[in-house]
Amino acid sequence: MKLATFILALAVVPMVVRAHHSSAEYDRSAIHEIEGELVAVRWRNPHVMFTLRTVGPNGQAQDWELESSAVYVVERSGVQESLFAGGGHVIAAGWRSPDRTAMRVTNLLLPNGEEILLTGVIGNRWSEDFSGGRLAGERVDRADRDLYRIWSI
Repeated sequence: MKLATFILALAVVPMVVRAHHSSAEYDRSAIHEIEGELVAVRWRNPHVMFTLRTVGPNGQAQDWELESSAVYVVERSGVQESLFAGGGHVIAAGWRSPDRTAMRVTNLLLPNGEEILLTGVIGNRWSEDFSGGRLAGERVDRADRDLYRIWSI
């Protein structure tokens, strides 16, 4: 029975780890830029996600999954969902995944020229007009904590 449980655990653990991966998936040795049409914004936990449609090397449309932090982290840094209401042509910078068309996004340049500073950002890249990048140090009331809040600093 113990052997069967052990084998089952070996089979399941990689799936669980992949289901909620860490940022270790992304190559942090260089920041990459991509540009395209912002076609989706998913403003929910465990991560704010964007879909950016680009033109791939073969001329075909290619969708990139851009991952940021948890909703409350993004909002506490000074970024609100309403900034992305119009979609449009954007430029994204961040750490690429070597395994798939995905990026841990650090900066987004919106069509109106406003830059959004997101996850792990080093600073603004393109514009002096930016939102985000603030580290919110205020304490959160225990009543406001949920599963995702517990995981944060």
